[in-house]
Order: sequence, then structure tokens, then C-alpha cells
Amino acid sequence: MFQVQRTPEVHDVVVIGSGAGGGTAVKALTDLGMKVTLLEAGPMLNPATDFKEHMWPWEVDHRGVGPNAENYFGKDIYPFGYFLALNGFWNIPGEPFTVAPGNEFKWFRSRILGGRTNHFGRISLRFSDYDFKPQAFDGLGTDWPVTYDEMSPWYDVAEEFIGDGPLFATQGRHPDSQRVYRSASRKAISVPIVVLVNGNSASAAEIVTAALQDRGRAVVVGTTSYGKGTVQTVLRMPNEGELILTWSRLLAPSGYTWNELGVMPNICTAKVADVNKLTPEIDASRALLTKWHAEREPSSQEVANMRKICAPGEDTPERDVEIAGRVLRDPVLYAQAVKSGAVDQAARP
Repeated sequence: MFQVQRTPEVHDVVVIGSGAGGGTAVKALTDLGMKVTLLEAGPMLNPATDFKEHMWPWEVDHRGVGPNAENYFGKDIYPFGYFLALNGFWNIPGEPFTVAPGNEFKWFRSRILGGRTNHFGRISLRFSDYDFKPQAFDGLGTDWPVTYDEMSPWYDVAEEFIGDGPLFATQGRHPDSQRVYRSASRKAISVPIVVLVNGNSASAAEIVTAALQDRGRAVVVGTTSYGKGTVQTVLRMPNEGELILTWSRLLAPSGYTWNELGVMPNICTAKVADVNKLTPEIDASRALLTKWHAEREPSSQEVANMRKICAPGEDTPERDVEIAGRVLRDPVLYAQAVKSGAVDQAARP
């Protein structure tokens, strides 16, 4: 009896792991037209529902220590706290590891789409010469087929998107919380950049958005972002509970904090009546962004009033993408828009 035999689908490359390395490799290879299969041991991730740290503590019963306040009594029902997405584990069935006697080392392994990019602490450091050649240095691990010197120029390319200067700062009561983070690249790539934001854009996304906008490196399109601009640290308590302590606030290069306020876009798409007539909205946003970036200690009422200027949305409508494309295709319009949010670093308050 004749049977139909399906020709198996053939892909050019198989990438294992969807973290920073795997995700970047898939993006680069698919952009070149290659067929790629991505394998990830963890589940899919929906930031809108899975990232509970975008909620305020008072929105949750007992501020997230359990429906019956279990964590107060040593019952750790949330291994990583209620507000963190369950994106990895210390102990995984079927994947044991050993440690030396008396050693308390724990091996955390990501098991979620995006891998460690979901909990990378807002920084992504370069691998050093040791990281690329651990076997050659001390006999441990496996050497990479490339060296640091070979990868260094590509690190430079990634870092040149923003250029040299301040990225963000942290400010709190303790002297150790007063820090400024800068990029070390000496020149910026001159390609136009548009960043899309809405009411779900938070935390690390706001760090990048505020830096690119303030430095005049990108046009921000959409609606006002979420407003998550604080840094927390977790303190273990004697009863095995946890205390989440807000350590400092994040500041944009211009000096304002977007905590609770959010990052206001250069072009508020909710106010655009005609995508072919964006100049009036850009002109109107110039004075508003100047006031936004000049704020230092706005009251709760002032914050509420300012967020109404371009109320945060929760969707990613095709219209935002259409407006972004319109800006990117028009060099004159792009230049007008990017200047509307740029801040002179020498003249900042």
C-alpha cells in the first residue's frame, strides 16, 4: 500500500538556550535569512502577567508574604518572593550537582524563555580573557573557540549605540547608594533609533529608554511608561523570612527620577490624529518634556496630573509601529523629534 512520506523540515542552525547569547544569535541568523530552531527548557513568558514586580506591594494581600502571611512565620511559600517571576530554580529534579564538604554553594539555573536576561540585574558585563579560556588558565571548564581580543571589536559595536556619557544614577539615603553609571564608548553609531513604550514598559526598559531619550540618541514613541524607578535588595531574616528593602531611586541622565512618574514619549501616539501630520505633536511635546525632565520632587498630585498628559496604555497597537516607521523614514522629522527630548548634559540642573 502506498504511503505519503512527508519530507522532514530542515533548519540551518539549532540554537540551545534563549538567553542573551542564544537570543542574540537567533536574531542575527534569522535576519540573514537562515532557518533556525531555538530550544529552551523553560516555558513561555508573558511579562504583562508573569512579572509581578510591576505591581505595588499594597495591591497584594499582606504585601506579598502569602495569602495568610505565611512568610512572617518562616513558611517560605514563594522561593523567590511573590513579586519575582518563577524563572529558575536552585534544585531541579534529575539535574543534581555536588559541592565540596562545608561549602554552601548553590547553582541557580534559568528555566524560562529569555534565560538569564530576565534576572540579569540591569547589567551585562563583557566576558574577560579568563572567561573565554578557563581551561588554559586553571584547567577548569572548556575553552571557547574564540578569544577576548577577537570578540572585543563586537563588544565595541554593541556599546557604541549610546556613545560615551552618563546612562543613569542611583540615589538613596546611604552614601553607598550614590552612584553614577556611564558608558565608555568614545563614539556613537549614527543610525536613527525609535523606542516603543507603553504602560507596561518598566524597570530595565525604562533605564534604556530614559538614557537614549535624554542623550538625544532615540525618539520615544507610544504612551507614558509604568514608572518603576527604584532599586531593591532582599535581606534574609532570622526566621527564614525575607525583607525587601528599597535601597535607592534611579535617575535619568537629566537628573529626574521616573519612579511613579514614568518616561514620557517624544510622540504620544494617543494624541496623534493624523500619522502624516506629526510635527504639531512633536512641537507640543517639547515644552512638556522640558518640564518633565526638570522635575525633582513632585507631589503625588503633581505626578497624577503629569501622567494624564499622555496616559499610560497597555496595548501595542499597529498604529505605534506605523508612526515609528514614519519617523524613521523621514530624516527631517526624526531630527525634530529626537531634539525635543534631548537634554544638554552641560546645562543639566
